[in-house]
Amino acid sequence: MHRRRRPNMTTRLSSLILVSLLLISSAGSLASGSASTKDADLTLSVDFNDRILMSDESFQAVFSASGLSNTDTYILTWNLKEGNTTQGTSLASDTIYFQPSGSNHYKTLEVWHFSTDSHLYLLTATLEKAGEPTSAVSISEKFSVFRKMIAPDWDDLILFGDSLTDTGNAYRDWGTPESPPYFGGRFTNGNVWLERVHDWLGINTVTAQRTDAGNNRAYGGATTENGYYLWVIPNVGQQVDEYTDSFDINSDEVVGLWAGGNDVRNGADNSQDLVNNINEHAEQLISDGAERLILFEIPPIDRIPEFRDDSDEDKAAKAAVISDFNSAVATLATTLAAQHSVDVSVIPIWGAFEEAYWNPSAFGFNNVTHSACHHDGITCDSDDPIDPVPNRFIFFDNKHPTAPIHRLLSLIFREAVGVSDYDGDGMADTEDDCDDTMPGGEIDSMGCPPPVDSDGDGVLDPDDDCQNTPTGEQANEAGCSPSQLDSDSDGVSDATDQCPETTPVGVSVDAWGCSGTQADYDSDGIVNAFDQCPGTQPERAVDDNGCSAYQRDSDDDGIFDAFDSCPGTTAAEEVDASGCAAYQRDSDGDGVADAFDECAWTSPEDAANDAGCGESQRDSDGDGLVDSDDLCAGTPEGEEVDRNGCGPSQRDTDGDGLNDSAESCPETPGSLDGCPAVSVSLELLQEMSEPGMARIAMTLSCEGGCRAEVVVGDEVYGRISEGTHLLMVNVVDGQTVIVTVSFGSSTAEDELTIVFLESEAEPQPEPQPEPEAPRADETVDMTVVMAIAALVLLLSAGIIIQKAELLKKRK
Repeated sequence: MHRRRRPNMTTRLSSLILVSLLLISSAGSLASGSASTKDADLTLSVDFNDRILMSDESFQAVFSASGLSNTDTYILTWNLKEGNTTQGTSLASDTIYFQPSGSNHYKTLEVWHFSTDSHLYLLTATLEKAGEPTSAVSISEKFSVFRKMIAPDWDDLILFGDSLTDTGNAYRDWGTPESPPYFGGRFTNGNVWLERVHDWLGINTVTAQRTDAGNNRAYGGATTENGYYLWVIPNVGQQVDEYTDSFDINSDEVVGLWAGGNDVRNGADNSQDLVNNINEHAEQLISDGAERLILFEIPPIDRIPEFRDDSDEDKAAKAAVISDFNSAVATLATTLAAQHSVDVSVIPIWGAFEEAYWNPSAFGFNNVTHSACHHDGITCDSDDPIDPVPNRFIFFDNKHPTAPIHRLLSLIFREAVGVSDYDGDGMADTEDDCDDTMPGGEIDSMGCPPPVDSDGDGVLDPDDDCQNTPTGEQANEAGCSPSQLDSDSDGVSDATDQCPETTPVGVSVDAWGCSGTQADYDSDGIVNAFDQCPGTQPERAVDDNGCSAYQRDSDDDGIFDAFDSCPGTTAAEEVDASGCAAYQRDSDGDGVADAFDECAWTSPEDAANDAGCGESQRDSDGDGLVDSDDLCAGTPEGEEVDRNGCGPSQRDTDGDGLNDSAESCPETPGSLDGCPAVSVSLELLQEMSEPGMARIAMTLSCEGGCRAEVVVGDEVYGRISEGTHLLMVNVVDGQTVIVTVSFGSSTAEDELTIVFLESEAEPQPEPQPEPEAPRADETVDMTVVMAIAALVLLLSAGIIIQKAELLKKRK
């Protein structure tokens, strides 16, 4: 629990004639009240910029009063309380008496560092005419505050989940959801919570699936299970499988699992089954190297508009499953941490949704039951009607939240995993002795503002012997500048004293503090008696003779030292305007003097060799590409190179570790002499008893997902992708089917000999008595049999059509 503090308040009164000058934001953040008096209708309203604040931000509001009389006195009383009711603890309050100059009056309010551990706060205010309590008019407005948090030092945050996290995986595969009205392939109208969290962590969000690298693997429609939902949607288990098959998890990377909502939507009624799925995926990620996991509660799915018209019993059943899941996932987090010595956090999503649902105005919402988009399909289409202000809704469509809810979820995530920094000064509260530092203020090692230095001379007031040091003057350790000191007590301050050590005390000095033996009229530090260069310009360094670089020519080349870029030029050498001879200057700046430079005007960015030639000017290996464009230095003579200057003995096009000249598959990686390994197996699907078409299952693998060439007997089938394929071959009894697969120099073969089943001899019929005429109940009506068969075919077709329609909707 964070300790309560006395809030810092700033209030200002202002009388304005035009109301529009101080009306700041939309009507959504404006509350008002009114009362009738004998003079006019007394009204009071309040307006503030943002309903959601951070603990290091100030709460700012503007009270607007109207219906006033400039001859009366009025009383404005306001109170800032914790919680969402008037019974909450008062955190700040004030009572203000004022006499307006006109019928309208405005009051601005600013309060700092008032929030506690609660998210909810209530501002109440009352305006009345002094002496007339019955004229009082009151208003109240809710808002929210979240704790400022320092982000943990994570290399990456990798998420597996469903549409609440998907930033485009489903859209990339199926164009779902349609964008617009959705934002960039997300199942909402803005960025999702993970993108905001990644920004806070300083990490880029990369949407990816299968073998692609990326930290957002979530896929819209996914459940907690393994494999695919509806044959096409990779569930969380499949997402984890794909990632762990291709990537290891480093100790500084964090992984998150958020799923379960779709399971509940799809009718799952056993919460433990869902938690067991989460446990299985978590164990797999830990085995792959994960040392920190983030688990999530399921939000209150029973409240989404999709189930608005469901019975109370059905909603209660879903709520019970969700409650059981959330309790079980908390237990799972504790168990995983104990069993594997890993760090596991659970994000309290359910509570965050509930808080917004029951206190919508505190977060800027005014509709919690309907969706901003009115649609009949699974998702919203571009031709569906959408509210012009969608962010006043909690839900964008009938199952997904709006972007402001995603912002709230990101803040809840921060509070769950970050380090509390109440005042936002960059120092954790546990180490901060002053957790109410104002923004931008300087702090010391304890998190507190440093002591005051009133005159800004760098010496703190308690140690400053000379207060009010003039601005810009350098002070000593005692806080005194030269204009405040007279070190030699000659009556001339150190600031103007050219002879600061005049002795003995009492000797006569001039206006510059110098005695007759100390005078130095050009102030170069050399007294006049020994100064060979009188009239040296002020502040120019001089030598022992009193001469500055602008007055001497040390190498006697005709260029004063101040302008001579090459001091010490050999006598009689011809120099340029900078005083440099050819052996001293380097016109192109390549580090080789002009006298020895074989390549003039080498580019400044081009590193030169001893001859003064840069990479863009030389071709060291003689392959036709200058060194700056040549990625393969030292190409053997006679090899034809590519545009990068690399010959076959130097390049590895497919990146399998073998140079192109050493393998037969230079453009495809593989483990068998540079070619992908292949395999094939055959299986007869149905026994045969007579010649005809054999149904054979051919299972083909090709390393890296390549497509291998398949030859069946003498027939070439071309390149076929790996997997199991149906092979139809016309065979006779005892025939051997031979299948050869190959990719480059890598081959594999399998054969299958087909032996027909022996036909059993038909038994001779025994003599039977003459059959009696069939009875009506024993007669098989072939018409009925044919009708039943037709009905079965129709039902099968209907099922296939329904599945196709369902797949279409999911897309």
